[in-house]
Amino acid sequence: MGKLFRFAFGNWGNARAFFAHPGNPRRAVRVGFEETRHPNLVVRWSAAASSTDPERILEDVAALGAF
Repeated sequence: MGKLFRFAFGNWGNARAFFAHPGNPRRAVRVGFEETRHPNLVVRWSAAASSTDPERILEDVAALGAF
């Protein structure tokens, strides 16, 4: 799994963030995600996210439910 994350986080493209619904959010934190106030939703923000409204993006993704 580490190789997958290293590849993804090294190739952001135009993504502002990576989101995940892991079974164990604390394990996701170990590979660079941060927990959110939404249960089991974690995020890793790109540098480009600071130029947008991260709070709006987070709420939009949380509204999708588990994916």
